[in-house]
Amino acid sequence: MLESLLSRVAAVFSRRVDLKRLVACGLEYTREFISALVDAFAQMFFFPRSLVATCNGHGIAGGAVMLCAVDVRYATKN
Repeated sequence: MLESLLSRVAAVFSRRVDLKRLVACGLEYTREFISALVDAFAQMFFFPRSLVATCNGHGIAGGAVMLCAVDVRYATKN
């Protein structure tokens, strides 16, 4: 039984990080952001049930890490 499913309907599977905001908001914001991002990826990696992701395009940056953290990945070529 599939317990959880992550899906992104777009050309790119990504967390859509606003890099300009990271620079503009300074070091403290960036530290908090990275800490929260690491925590989110760890929660996915250690999720107690099967975690499935679908990707219909390229997986880049955080999206690629998310795809690596799940148990099963489904992808298309488009």
